Parts: sequence; structure tokens; C-alpha cells
Amino acid sequence: MTLQAQQPAPSVGLPIASITETTGPFTGIFRLAELTRVPRGTRPPYHLIQLVDTSGTLVGYGWDESFRLNGRPAHLDIVEVSGIARALGGRVVADIHALGVPAAGVDHRQAPLLLPVNLCPMPSLIPRLLSAINQINDAHLKRFVNRMLGDKEIAEPFMKLRGSGHHHHAFPAGLLLHSIEVVEIVLSMPNLDTQTRDICVVGGLFHDVGKIRTLSIGGSSLLGCLVSHEHLTLSICKKALDELEAAWPDGAYTLMHVWTAKMTPYAYERKIPAAHIIAAADRISSEGAKHAAAFDKLPPWHRLTKFEDDWYWRPLPPAK
Repeated sequence: MTLQAQQPAPSVGLPIASITETTGPFTGIFRLAELTRVPRGTRPPYHLIQLVDTSGTLVGYGWDESFRLNGRPAHLDIVEVSGIARALGGRVVADIHALGVPAAGVDHRQAPLLLPVNLCPMPSLIPRLLSAINQINDAHLKRFVNRMLGDKEIAEPFMKLRGSGHHHHAFPAGLLLHSIEVVEIVLSMPNLDTQTRDICVVGGLFHDVGKIRTLSIGGSSLLGCLVSHEHLTLSICKKALDELEAAWPDGAYTLMHVWTAKMTPYAYERKIPAAHIIAAADRISSEGAKHAAAFDKLPPWHRLTKFEDDWYWRPLPPAK
């Protein structure tokens, strides 16, 4: 299921972190991490359920006589759930009464709160991501971000994959870390007008989203050996860009420009400050990561080193 802007839309309800801090009845909107029917010999089977959002995970049980499954939700689909939280073995679990695809469309603004934190190798990045998104003022651009993160086919690899094959942020969740770093660098820049800052935040967050198709857990994908990630960004963002273009054409054109300008020998020159700002922030993040990796395992006195065919220098601090 994808997120829509239909009304009326169910509210998220309690986040999982709040549910697991207490006991009692609850309802809410979550992503489905697991739904397994477990046989029990001559006794009725039960369903083992795991729910997830940005705040945590919740294990639940659907007992045959009291559990109602509406529809056939798939892995990481958004589901509406009601049940009762209870203590079991020193933790809180849930007896699930009903689980299924929400009857009404889920408000797109809920997308960031429903990111599956259990799939992110660096869960500490999620609050930084939410903080960055909250800096966006323009409603159209915020909707664009929510549309992207509401698509499980985009959100899952965006949170899990490395930032590059081996050059920088080459570790699980490196893509998300690098993207957040670019946004945080942009947000630290003074004297940006609100529109430019919003474009830079959104453009910076998804400037490398094409890598979800060119990289795999172990390195480059087959497609990544044939097509550069810059050429895939627009196709991955197409649905969200189409919606943005219908509401604010210049906003969509600006994102397309900042993601493609100066990216190939025959590409257009950068025509707006946002394109230069994102490019600079990207370079600061990637070069900073490579510099840190170059000296990561060297003693403090080591000042000059070669790392992946490039030389890196760090000055010694002044003598005390």
C-alpha cells in the first residue's frame, strides 16, 4: 500500500515506543515487518506478528479465536492494527485483535513516522532524518519527501545501502548517513532564503537516490556496472516529481536541474545557487568521509597517507 492524501484518513495513533512503555488497549498505523502463521499440532494455529515504525518494534500474537485479518498485507505494507498490550517475560507484547490494510487512505504526512527502524543498520540516523525533514517549510516539497519515503521500494534500500561501492561512506546505511550529512551542511549555511534552503534540503536528501539501483549490499549491482546512478535519479523520483510538477511546476523543474546539471560532459551548467550549494555539500561530506577513513587506523602522529590512489594530509596540533 502507498500513502495518499485522501480524507478522511486514520491517525497514526500511539507510536510503538509509547505502546511498549505501558499496557492496555491500543490502535495505530504501522508497517508490517512479519506475519507468520504458526501451526500448533492439534491446537488451533496462531499468527506471529511484528510491527514497526520509526520508534521501535512490537511483537504481537493473533490468536485464532479472536484475531481478524483484513486483506492480505505484504511485507512492509502499512497496516491498521488494534489490540491489547501486555507484559510477557519482562517485555511488552501485544495480543492483536485486528490487522489489515487501512480502510481509508493514510495521510502522506505520516510517512516519516512509519519508516521501519529495524531495517536501518544505524538507527540513530532516524531522528536526524526526521529533524532534517522538519526544516522544510514549503508544503509541496514536504509532500514530495513524504511521497518518496512512503514508498517502501525506495525507503528500505535508502536506509540500508552503502553510500558508494568503496570510495566514501562504503558501509551499511552509508547512503542515508551521507544524504543526511549533505542536508545538515546545507542547513548550516547562512544567508539562504527560505525557498533556496528548502530546495537544497530536498535536493540534497535525494541527490544520490539513484544508488538504490546501482548498489547492492555487497557492492555494485549489475545495473550499476552499466548505468551511473545520476541517470537513474529522475526515474526513481518520477511519481513524486509528477505530483510536484502538477502542483508547482518550477519546483519540479528545479529539482530535476540540481540533480542533473554538470553531471556529465554534455550536461547543462548549473544555473541556480541551489545546484552549486548541493554540489559543495556533497563534496564536503564525501571528502570528509574519505579523509577520516584514510587515517582511521593510523597513529595520531601520522600526517600524510595514501588512500585509494589519493593522498591525504592532516596537520599536527600546535605544541603545548
